[in-house]
Amino acid sequence: MIRHILLLKFRENTSAEAIDRIMDKFSDCEEKLTGLTSIEYGKNISSKEHLSKGFTHGVIMTFKTKDDIIAYNHLREHKEAQQLQKPHVLDVLV
Repeated sequence: MIRHILLLKFRENTSAEAIDRIMDKFSDCEEKLTGLTSIEYGKNISSKEHLSKGFTHGVIMTFKTKDDIIAYNHLREHKEAQQLQKPHVLDVLV
């Protein structure tokens, strides 16, 4: 089992709808790759501790093998999610 963790720092003017479209695109990957066993994503609600460094959303994906995460990186849906992010994301941590 391999965990892939992605933290996103969105621009302040990014709409909730744009964020939802980006996050939904990650879900599309789950349908295309049998080695991707789960995906969870959501908004950081622990910002009161001021430790988030501006990262507002997270994605956690679970893969069966290292080969599965390599296959994920080549999926069209993954590339589409990356393109959707570009105008909205200030920083990414993987």
